[in-house]
Amino acid sequence: MKSLNTPKTKGNRSVKRYPFQVSPNAQVSGSDLVLKRINKRRKTFKNPKAVLRSHHGMAKKIFVSCLLVGVFVFIMSKFNILEYFKVNSIKVLGSSKFVNEKDIKTLVEKNSLGRSIFAINTENLKDTLKKNFLGAKNIEVEKDYPNTLKVVVEERTPIAILYNDKGIFYLIDSDGYVLGIVDKNYLELPKIRYEDDISVGNFLDKDIIPVSVDILKFAEKEELNVSSMSFYPKYTKIYVGSTEVYIGYDKNREKSIETVGALIKKLSVEGKVAKKIDLRYDKVIVLYD
Repeated sequence: MKSLNTPKTKGNRSVKRYPFQVSPNAQVSGSDLVLKRINKRRKTFKNPKAVLRSHHGMAKKIFVSCLLVGVFVFIMSKFNILEYFKVNSIKVLGSSKFVNEKDIKTLVEKNSLGRSIFAINTENLKDTLKKNFLGAKNIEVEKDYPNTLKVVVEERTPIAILYNDKGIFYLIDSDGYVLGIVDKNYLELPKIRYEDDISVGNFLDKDIIPVSVDILKFAEKEELNVSSMSFYPKYTKIYVGSTEVYIGYDKNREKSIETVGALIKKLSVEGKVAKKIDLRYDKVIVLYD
């Protein structure tokens, strides 16, 4: 009788057979399926003690969190800590001539005093201040904890004196904003004649100011002392010392001022003074005293 474990030869190879071996393609019986399910359940079964420890750890964490929150609330209410963070002080820096410190402080107090510093929106407050104080070039609002707001004002800088037929002289900045009536500290600034009405707190014609600012900038580069400017429909008249200079709006302002600077320096070396320099045409016209 042959043993079940005896290898069977097939050709030159031996095939070893084992008892009760099930082919992968063999059909699985119902009892086998039940056994597999039982084994699977055993593998996924959780130890009750482990589950209890997990729940106990979670409950402990919740308890500690609630305890900490309770202690925090007690301390806050007991010592009235929130009062330390209510805005009770306003500092204004940088305002002097064109922005009234008292007015800006009053407006900030109206929008923040007594409120929690954490609830203050500094960007909104900054926008409000800019709309109400046009004499400021820029305004920044900063929180100075625990209970102070700091307002930093950058005032506009006068670049010229503006006047018209009424004989009143005003200060303007590079944006064409009329800052106020001229005082003795600014009498040396260049003068600009303006034909329309002038009122403090308003902006001038946006087309005129860039021209005047360019002329002043280029004149400073050429070391020319521009004492006054007048604007007409097709040209600008400026005074460089005692010399009248005419520049058409269609001309390059920088090159025109460079030409004036070169002419005046050349004439100065020759001991001459130009009464008039006209740059409105293709050729430069120079009249002497």
